[in-house]
Parts: sequence; C-alpha cells; structure tokens
Amino acid sequence: MYLDTLLTRYTLEKESNFTMGKYILALPLLLFICGCTSVDREVEKEVIETSLSNKDVQASLSEIIEILNQFEKDLEKKADKEIINKYGQQIEEKWDSIEKQVETKYPDEYVNVEKSLYPLIGEAKSPEFNLEKVKVYLKESIFKISNLKEKWGSH
Repeated sequence: MYLDTLLTRYTLEKESNFTMGKYILALPLLLFICGCTSVDREVEKEVIETSLSNKDVQASLSEIIEILNQFEKDLEKKADKEIINKYGQQIEEKWDSIEKQVETKYPDEYVNVEKSLYPLIGEAKSPEFNLEKVKVYLKESIFKISNLKEKWGSH
C-alpha cells in the first residue's frame, strides 16, 4: 500500500512538472510572436513613411488641387455625368497614391480631408449624383487639401 502511494505521488509530480515545462516552453514562443507583430508594424510604418519623399507627396497634393480646381471650372461650363465621373476617378487614384503617407504623418488632417473628399468621390462616381453636394464637397476638399499641402510643406 505504501509503495502504491509513493508511486502515485511520483507519477503526479512528474506529470505536473511535465505540464509546467510545456507552459514554460510556450511562454517565450508567445512573447516572440507578440514582439514580432509590434516590430512588423514599426517596419511597415517606416516603409510607408519612406516610400514617397515629402516632395513627392507635396507634388501629388498640388496635382490633386489642380484636378479639383479644373473640376470646379468644368462644372461651371457643363455638369455632365461622364465628366464628373472622370474627375471622381482621377481624384480617387491620385489620393490613393499618397493616402497612407498622409494618414501616418498627419492623422487628424487625414480624417478631416476624408470627411469631404470621399463623399465627393462617391457622389462623382454615382450614376445619380447630386450636383449641389458635389459642389459643396468640391469646395471643402480644395480648402482642406490646400491647408494640408501648406502644413506638409512647412515641415
């Protein structure tokens, strides 16, 4: 009987040490995985920041402003669905090329610009656009992107 008790106790101790060992081995692995994801985010942020220079982004902002100003002039002449759709596509493509850099460097301004720019793009690409909304979003976008360009150039 005494031998059975000792054998059972030995087995339980061995199993608990084995279980504890699994957890001890798993802990560094878990920490490694968590550390890698935060490092990956930092690397991604650096890649985004350096993929386009400040001058490239500023030049793209200038191009967007030019497109928006021309869009406004063309709207005064003729509010044609094809023209409006074409401008919506151009604006979207140009903004998409710098969007991540803007979001990374100036997150508040990014949110502010997107409050008028995306509704403008949405209306412009819609088959049933609202001309008054397009004009309002267009003016807001010109103003906001011009301010963003000034801020970008001052840093």
